[in-house]
Amino acid sequence: SFLGIFISPNRKGFVIDFFRIFSYFALLWVTREIITSKNVKFFITTFFCASIVPVIVGTYQIIFRKGLVQFGKFNRIFATFRHPSDYGYFLLIFIITLLVLWLVYFKRKNKWVFIGIFGLWTLHIFFTFSRMVWIPLLFALCLLAFLWRKRLTTYFFVLMFIFIPFSFFFGQQVISRFKVEMTVNEQNINQEKILGMRVTGSPASRFRFIKSAVEEFLKSPLLGRGLGFFYYHFSLEKFGFNVETHSYIAKLLCETWIIGTFLFLYSFYKIFLYVWAHYKLTKDALTKSFCLIGAVLLGTKLMQSCFDASLRLADVEFYWWVCLGIVLGLIKLDKKPSSTNLWNSFWNFSPLSNWPFRE
Repeated sequence: SFLGIFISPNRKGFVIDFFRIFSYFALLWVTREIITSKNVKFFITTFFCASIVPVIVGTYQIIFRKGLVQFGKFNRIFATFRHPSDYGYFLLIFIITLLVLWLVYFKRKNKWVFIGIFGLWTLHIFFTFSRMVWIPLLFALCLLAFLWRKRLTTYFFVLMFIFIPFSFFFGQQVISRFKVEMTVNEQNINQEKILGMRVTGSPASRFRFIKSAVEEFLKSPLLGRGLGFFYYHFSLEKFGFNVETHSYIAKLLCETWIIGTFLFLYSFYKIFLYVWAHYKLTKDALTKSFCLIGAVLLGTKLMQSCFDASLRLADVEFYWWVCLGIVLGLIKLDKKPSSTNLWNSFWNFSPLSNWPFRE
C-alpha cells in the first residue's frame, strides 16, 4: 500500500490513512507478543473494565434523554464516544466476548447475572438506533450459532429468552427506525433506487458514496488512487465535505486496486484459519472460548467492512484489534509446553477468580 504515496493527490491524507490502518495490525501483533502467563490476567481484566464508564454514561443518557436526538423522535445515546454508531460497535465486541465465554467456558452458570449484563448492553445497543450495529449483531449471533453447532438448541433458547422482551416493548420503534428513511416522494431529490426500492437519507448517501468509489476504481484499475484518496481528496471535490465510502471493500478497491484489497482480505482469511485450527485442537476451555470469539469477530468485521466505514472508527478499532491480539496471545501461550495448568493459576490469582460466573 505504501507505493500509493507516489500517485496520491493528497500525500498528507495518504500518510494519515496509511499509519492509521497500519497501527491496527501493529497493535494486534504487539498485543500478541507481549502477552505472557504473568500478565494475561491484566489484559483480560482491563479489557472488560473498559466498558464500565461508557455504560454508566450511556445509562445516564437513556434515563435523562441526553443523547443525540435525530429524525424527530430517536434519542440516540453515544456514551463517551463521538457518535452513536461508535458506541454500538464498541458494545458489539463485548457482547460477542461475554456471550461466548458464558456459553462455552462458564457452561451457562449464573444465568441471571449473565442476562442482566447482556440485557443492559443490548438495551444500550438498541438506544444507539444504529441499524448498521443492529444488523452486524444479528449476523454475529447467527455466525456463532453456525460455528457452535453442537449446542444450537440451547443457544437459540437463550437468545429468544433475551430478545422476545425487546421485540415486545420496542418493536414499533425498530420498525419506524428502518422506515424513517424509506418514505420518499417525487419532490425529494436526495433519493436513490437500490434493488428497485427508493430510499433517501443515509441509505441513499451511502449508496452514492460507494458507487462513486467503484467508478473511481474503474478509472484506475491497475494502480489505484492511494490510501486516503476518497476521504481527503475526492469527497471534497465531489460532495463538498470529507466523508468516507461507508464500504471499506469499495474504499480499498478505489485506493489500493485489486492487489491491496486481496491482501487485506487474505490476511483475515489466514488469521481465521489459524484461530479456527487451534479451536479444534486445543483442550483448554478458556483458549477454545477465545478462539471462537476471534472467529466470530473476524466474520462480523468483514460483514461490517462491506457496508460501513468500520476501519475509520479508530476509538473503537483499537479495542477490536486488542481483543484479537489477546486471542492470538492465548493461542501462543497454549502452544507452549510450559502452559500446563496455566489457566488454573490464572484463575487462582486473577481478580476474575471472584466473578459471579465461576462456581
